[in-house]
Amino acid sequence: MATPDQLQGAGTRIARPALAERLNRALDAGSLLLVAGAGSGKTAALEEALAGRDALAAWLRCTPADADAGRLLRRLVHAISEAAPGAVDLIAERVAGAQERVDARAVGEELVAELDRLLLEQLVIVLDDAEHLSGAALPVVDDLLAARSPVLAIALATRTALPLRVAKLRTGGTLTELGAAELAFSPEECGALLRLRGRADAESERLFSATEGWPLGVALGARYADIPSLAGADSRGPLFDFLHEEVLDRVDPALRAALIDSSVPAELDPASMEALGLPADFPEQAARVKD
Repeated sequence: MATPDQLQGAGTRIARPALAERLNRALDAGSLLLVAGAGSGKTAALEEALAGRDALAAWLRCTPADADAGRLLRRLVHAISEAAPGAVDLIAERVAGAQERVDARAVGEELVAELDRLLLEQLVIVLDDAEHLSGAALPVVDDLLAARSPVLAIALATRTALPLRVAKLRTGGTLTELGAAELAFSPEECGALLRLRGRADAESERLFSATEGWPLGVALGARYADIPSLAGADSRGPLFDFLHEEVLDRVDPALRAALIDSSVPAELDPASMEALGLPADFPEQAARVKD
């Protein structure tokens, strides 16, 4: 599914300073948990917040394979190495060269201690698509969240709730949780996006009412002047109908079937493409689809 940013288009992403400030206040207080469905703008909100924050950021987009604690830790160490070169070199070498299964939680504790010792500025670890984390990986995340570190903060973005042990507080504290309501566009933000699209600002209230501020719906409504939801619909259903009619129905049937099949896995890699029977040049075919 396209993201709100992709639908807004290059150079037309509106700033959301109030939301960015709220996310940064949460990170000042401890760590942050965003729980909202697809198209809610979780990643975009974190990007804007961290862009205006005087801190390092290590980003990790989780996959189903990261339910393995050892793999998660290795990828996390690599992401930190890229964000803060030299900070975790010794740990990175030991983990990469380990012949046996590593004790992920023990290495996680060592990782925090090493960051506390070497870093002079804050590091925010972002675990995006964290709904893929489960089993042995979650205690590692819990340990990171519970660490009393002066330089480390964690930001989790997930489509579904996670069974975390660390207390979640709606208004601040160890782990501040924000949801779809907090990520939703306001009528004023709807108007700002419409103006960037050369649309009448007067449509902002109808756009907000039709989408309830859902970022993906707002982006669709701002892009397409004839979207049915602007005629007064009060649910997201017409938006999905419109997407089907304006995108899928205009695509060759074979490619349309492949596009639908490709939406099943969380990440489309060569193995999943082969399992779904997709052609080798499917990414190129999909890239040529025009709106």
